[in-house]
Amino acid sequence: MSDQSIMAVRRLFARAIDQLSFIALVDVLVPFDAFSPLIALALMFAFVPIEAMQVWIFGTSLGKLVLGLKVITPGARETTFTTALYRSALAWVVGQGVGIGLILPVTYVLSYSRLTEGKPTFWDEQLGTDVVDRARTIGQA
Repeated sequence: MSDQSIMAVRRLFARAIDQLSFIALVDVLVPFDAFSPLIALALMFAFVPIEAMQVWIFGTSLGKLVLGLKVITPGARETTFTTALYRSALAWVVGQGVGIGLILPVTYVLSYSRLTEGKPTFWDEQLGTDVVDRARTIGQA
């Protein structure tokens, strides 16, 4: 497996960790009998700013932290909240098809193929951001 393929898989698993940890938190905070389609939709939208705050404050999300990844901007500067929010929204819409079952596998395959070809994801390309191994950013500040 190439380095690009390994990075693509790490990013995919990081996203899964982010979403599963968010679902676990929601499961603890929201009683199951109070759950409705409207609450589910609101929670899907809530994930975007929560992930953005993690990237803005820590430079990474929980999943990326676990897998040793970090979001950087050109010159390895810290990510602003606006950039992190826009990146998270684009990743959710373009990279995950807003969670719609039939679209989600297609968006994952398209993103994975871009990454394995050495190209950035659409959202990273639009914002000039990148996801790198945290070891690469040590000592850069």
